[in-house]
Order: sequence, then C-alpha cells, then structure tokens
Amino acid sequence: MFDDLFNNLKGFIDSKLQEVSNDLQKRFGVPEPAEPFVLIRRFTPADSTVTRGGIAIVGESWRIEAYDDNTQLLLTSTDPLRNVILFEIAELDVQESYILHLYVQPQVK
Repeated sequence: MFDDLFNNLKGFIDSKLQEVSNDLQKRFGVPEPAEPFVLIRRFTPADSTVTRGGIAIVGESWRIEAYDDNTQLLLTSTDPLRNVILFEIAELDVQESYILHLYVQPQVK
C-alpha cells in the first residue's frame, strides 16, 4: 500500500518537473536558426574601447581595473564599483541576433 502511494507521488512529482522543464525551455530556450550563424563583428585588443581609463591590454585580452573612485557613499553588494563600456555597435538590420561574450577567469597567483 505504501509502495503504491510512494510510486504515485514519485510519478506525480516527475511529471510536474517535466512540465516545468518544458515550460522553461519554451520561455528561455534558443530557437533553431533559419539560416547559419554569421559573424557580424569580432573585437580585438587592436580596437579602441569606449571607456578609456583603467583598461590594459594583456596579450590577446583586456584587463579591466574595478576600483572604487569614491563617488558612491553607500555601496551595496549589487552596486558595481565601476561601469565600463568596451564597445558599441550600430543597430543590426537582422530579424534576431545574439551577442556572444567569452569571459575567461584569470588565474589567481
């Protein structure tokens, strides 16, 4: 008797989890592209950034200093220490687009 109740409860939970998973996939899933992906722009350290100070070129990447410039009196954990704009691109003339950003965590010495 308890085995039947347990199996029924387990089946119910599994079906609800599957429904939630399907709903999340519909909402946040990346749709299949109608055409192959096309690279629109690739930025390299040779390109100048919008924000000038506190950005150093290290090899093939940028090192961004995230220091506090004492402009904020009350700092919370969600407030950034500094806003940095690397690049701006013109509005694209495409139906749908995604911006891919590759972040590599620096090695701590």
